[in-house]
Amino acid sequence: MIYFLTSLNEKMVDETPKEQFLKVLEENIRIVQKIAGVYTRNTRDREDLINDITLYLTFRYSILEQFRKLNKEIAALEQLER
Repeated sequence: MIYFLTSLNEKMVDETPKEQFLKVLEENIRIVQKIAGVYTRNTRDREDLINDITLYLTFRYSILEQFRKLNKEIAALEQLER
């Protein structure tokens, strides 16, 4: 997951958070598929696990975005204080 989140870069500044997430997910979906393949024995379970992992990453990404916005607001407030 650390690799997933650190693959966000400055090139994505012009994209919306949803676009950024989808782009990173698309670039790393094979990792998710491999993980699901290791822990499951049939296609149905593998697809369910891929969906569960994707949902988890979506949730984690949304929390990360909230922290980023909060950090930007704090930085802006610090600039006003100076």
